[in-house]
Amino acid sequence: MNSPLPSRSIGLVALLLGAVLVPVPAVHAQAGANVAIRLAFTFSDAPGADGKLFAGKEQTDRVLEALKTGTITEAAFYINPATLAQPGGMERVRAYANAGHRIGLYVPVSPSSGAAFVAAFHQGHEAISKLPNFFPSVRYPEPKDPKADIIPAEVQSALAAAGYTVGYYTASASDARMNQLLHRAIDEKKPINWDYLRDVYLRLHVESLQFYDQLANVVSNNRAESHILLLHENDLSARFLLPLIVQCRRMGVEPITVTQALKDPLAQMTPQQSVQARTVGLALDRQGTRALTPERATDEGMDRMFEFFNAFTGKK
Repeated sequence: MNSPLPSRSIGLVALLLGAVLVPVPAVHAQAGANVAIRLAFTFSDAPGADGKLFAGKEQTDRVLEALKTGTITEAAFYINPATLAQPGGMERVRAYANAGHRIGLYVPVSPSSGAAFVAAFHQGHEAISKLPNFFPSVRYPEPKDPKADIIPAEVQSALAAAGYTVGYYTASASDARMNQLLHRAIDEKKPINWDYLRDVYLRLHVESLQFYDQLANVVSNNRAESHILLLHENDLSARFLLPLIVQCRRMGVEPITVTQALKDPLAQMTPQQSVQARTVGLALDRQGTRALTPERATDEGMDRMFEFFNAFTGKK
């Protein structure tokens, strides 16, 4: 389970050709790592803002093209109603739905705020619930401390009354922070080695999938049957989502729809804290000392990894 990814010469051209030309069941050649899991793809806080590489509209176009080329037939996009006011915001959301992807609600307020969350939730529901492919699933900002992710009774009542469930995920490689590091490097005019940056992006996701698969087996007593990956629509996903999908297929991941993933036994295992990051919450309920985040996905570990791989030095 802990085998490394291939070396920096990852053979991207061959990977992309494989994703486009090889029938899906055949794209399971080993690529230095193996994670035989079922995986759904989800995007929070969408549509994304303009990045430093791609405008928001281009991010959407590239993400949707990557999903199509990688034959991901149904992902989920959790829509922040505030972003609908962006120029082209509604058109981007309709593009997700028209491509067959599901539309959930992202509330940009922590549930711990109680009444403020409930007010934002009701306002967001009015804006989002009439969109095509809507499903009553809600997400919110991920707290730095998962122990702070507590849903008060008044919030639980509001969600239940509206027929919503929390749009949980089981795996994350902190792609939003990776994107922040990229933007900082661009602002500081650092030379970017795009091949090495791609490799770091892929390695962190692979290691996270391995880590959270093992964690899910422990906290669910081996009942977990599928995983849900947390992503964001940003510059990195716009550039590297297709290589990620291809890498997942090559190491044994079976992409599934969000609809399939939400039938997993984990959907019925609601932890007392960290309801959204489901595997982490179930681990917290056990009150053990097990790590909750892959070491290289922590802030310090990620910084060291980017430095080690010379992603922002231009060195070969």
